[in-house]
Amino acid sequence: MRAIRKLAAAAPLLFFAGVVLFGGAGCAGFLAPADNEIRESLERVRRAKLARAVDMIDEVTTADWRFVSGERTLDRAAYRAWLSEQLARFPVESIATKITRIEVRGRFAEVSLRQTLVRTETDPVGVPVRWCLVSVENQEWVKTANGWRITRTQQWPQERTRLQK
Repeated sequence: MRAIRKLAAAAPLLFFAGVVLFGGAGCAGFLAPADNEIRESLERVRRAKLARAVDMIDEVTTADWRFVSGERTLDRAAYRAWLSEQLARFPVESIATKITRIEVRGRFAEVSLRQTLVRTETDPVGVPVRWCLVSVENQEWVKTANGWRITRTQQWPQERTRLQK
């Protein structure tokens, strides 16, 4: 009986440790449905970028979605064109997305993430150079009849590191 009481007393700590250690990965049963749907959508975006399937952006954003980075603001069509051009010019090796926060309030959610991308660019003399780009994004989401969609993305300046071959 004591063992059961000790285990029951430790349950909240074990839950917290699982969420912290695994960041929710593998613990889908512990996450709210909104968290799961948002995480799944962000994973689809990551895979679509690797596959250069930029039209997929329409599936996870609202029609009036805006992408803001520095002084530049792009609507959905302009972002698709820009992303398509970027992915064609600079082959992407990998993309890792780490969600640092999901805060859901009714039909609205705020998501913060850190994205690490490795790609190859050609320098001015024609030599391929591998770069690691790290960016931070804050996203605003809304629950629609078709699921959770991004209404606005704010991307902070990228950190660029030249990689050795």
